[in-house]
Amino acid sequence: MSAAPIFSAESALALRAGSQTYRYDKQHLLPFADSLPDGTGWIGQKLGLGLNGLAPGGAGQAPLAVAGAKMALSICFEDLFDSAIAGQAAGAELIVNMSNFAWFAGS
Repeated sequence: MSAAPIFSAESALALRAGSQTYRYDKQHLLPFADSLPDGTGWIGQKLGLGLNGLAPGGAGQAPLAVAGAKMALSICFEDLFDSAIAGQAAGAELIVNMSNFAWFAGS
């Protein structure tokens, strides 16, 4: 069993006073956007991309509970993967997709 990454390419954190921190790690890293395929790290170095060593989050991450509602999270283009969204939404009442127009390495 491998250790969980410190942070995946993209993670969501929910910080609450007096409560445990919630963390969701993006499960589907997009090649050349979030990660580089094995053996292509030299491309990232040549282009100045800080994408080496990033790892996806695991399947079956718990929903985020806010005010009694359970929310399934997805990040950016991850919502295109219907099987991942279906797995996340199984225990949730709401699906929240977080995205922005900033490039990861420069944001």
